Amino acid sequence: IQYVQGRSAVQGPAGMRTLDRPEPGMGSLATPEPGVVEQVRGRDCLITELCRIYGRWPRTADRVHVLHGIGGVGKTTAAAEIARRLRRRGVAVWWISAASQTDIEAGMRLLARRLGASALELDFQWSENAPDVLWRRLDAHRGRWLLVIDNADDPHLLAPAGEAVAAQRGWIRRVGHRRGAVVVTSRIGDPVVWGHWCVQHRLSMMSSADAAQVLLDHAGSHAGSTADAASLVERLGGLPLALGLAGRYLADTGRLGLPGHPTTFADYHASLDRDGVAAVFNDPG
Repeated sequence: IQYVQGRSAVQGPAGMRTLDRPEPGMGSLATPEPGVVEQVRGRDCLITELCRIYGRWPRTADRVHVLHGIGGVGKTTAAAEIARRLRRRGVAVWWISAASQTDIEAGMRLLARRLGASALELDFQWSENAPDVLWRRLDAHRGRWLLVIDNADDPHLLAPAGEAVAAQRGWIRRVGHRRGAVVVTSRIGDPVVWGHWCVQHRLSMMSSADAAQVLLDHAGSHAGSTADAASLVERLGGLPLALGLAGRYLADTGRLGLPGHPTTFADYHASLDRDGVAAVFNDPG
């Protein structure tokens, strides 16, 4: 009844009153899937550590983890690999974007509904304190679960106005049992923001060997030797995002044979040195 009453009626054929069809939604709690390249390089220790939190004797205090570092360093990639591995082990995984207030609220509401929140909870109680509704449902969930909150570069969106996440009154709270865990990705690594109950992991640049392998993974062996890849890694500053973009570019040009475009690591390096970013990106912005 509430569903029908919440929809507007319009005039149909022969004066008949019909209901508007709902706008199609794009909300999803699924983990982003990898592209052609599935191997995650240089994060083995971190991924293994976080996948062990569902072991037999885990410490219940360390169940909220923040992966932080500069943009493009691979935080989302690491979190996605953790999520995929745990999902294969039977852990329920929910992925929510924190890129905007709208994304957070829509994702959390969808999750609460997925967890069985009633119409009363999603209506009156949600408008009073939505995080309380969600966390009651999370705490009551009997199976193992992982909540990933991605791109939380503005932590203020995760807490009540004027408060920090550390106060545990917003969307991120301490997990007091062994069934669940939270992984957050953010550019912010301030312990005052997150609180002592959040374990922080700073993601730095990969080693030269791992970074060169990322280029080879994407571009393929036709693009050049490991030494050539390592040289391009240094030119690109070792940033994983830049390595992925360069590798995919070389894979495309090598496959399509585009005249005048770099097809090897050495060509790409030379183009950058000679003509700058515009040489390999149509839109330098």
